[in-house]
Amino acid sequence: MKDMSLLNNNFPWLVFNLNKSFFALSCENITSIAILPKGITKPVLTPPYIRGLLDMRGEFIPLLDMRNLFGFPTLGSEFDNFKEAKAAAVGAHQAWVDELTRSVEKGGIFTGELDPTKCTFGKWLATFNSCNNVINSHLRKINVPHRELHQAGTKIVELQKQSQSAERSKNIMECLEKVTQISAPAVFSTLVKIEEDWLEAHREMVIIFTYGDKKIGLIVDEVQSVEKLEILNQEVSRDMQGIAHFFTSIARSTKSDKIIILINETQLGILFSESDFNFDQDALTELAEVEA
Repeated sequence: MKDMSLLNNNFPWLVFNLNKSFFALSCENITSIAILPKGITKPVLTPPYIRGLLDMRGEFIPLLDMRNLFGFPTLGSEFDNFKEAKAAAVGAHQAWVDELTRSVEKGGIFTGELDPTKCTFGKWLATFNSCNNVINSHLRKINVPHRELHQAGTKIVELQKQSQSAERSKNIMECLEKVTQISAPAVFSTLVKIEEDWLEAHREMVIIFTYGDKKIGLIVDEVQSVEKLEILNQEVSRDMQGIAHFFTSIARSTKSDKIIILINETQLGILFSESDFNFDQDALTELAEVEA
């Protein structure tokens, strides 16, 4: 990592997230930011970390897949893992609702978990982490109906312990109706919405910066902010030691407590300088026609 005294902190930093971690690139040499177009075509005989070429007004810019370069899982595999974990959590909660319904219909006392933070679904909600603001917004919407669902379940258990009466039966059925007709559907429909919106919400972005006479495009998950950062006297975490040469230092956001890893753009430039991207004009023309 660089001597921190050599870092130019006169320019603000562009903060972006990648695989649930935060990184930053100096704004000094950044020329543009864009949503990654769909249908990017990968040229043959290029390194695996090159996703393709971006045609910007006739200028072809190599796109560096930062997840691939750093050895992170792809967004597709992350989506598959999300769907699998979500399905397991939803299945467990549907079983919770079904068991609550059976206890009411058969006259027993419900023995399921009443604490919304300790049920299988609640534990999943607490541990699931997304850097995407759209997904986080959906998740926040789940908290209220999920809490209300457990509150209704707790009320049913309290009523089940009371002596039989018409009023008791009426209150139990009202609570169960709230669970099955309002709270549970609100939770499950929001989860369906999250899955539908996931890929659109995780549309990757491209940060284009110049290194010497080259333009390089970095594919990242999402651009977060432009801000001044507090550079820290701290090494990268042990699990990133294998790619530490791509970083200059660790910093802290002045707007939050986020720890941010500063990208060494010189190393990225060297990576490109040592690679052969001298595509002939016929190949570039053919690629442009494919992407069109």
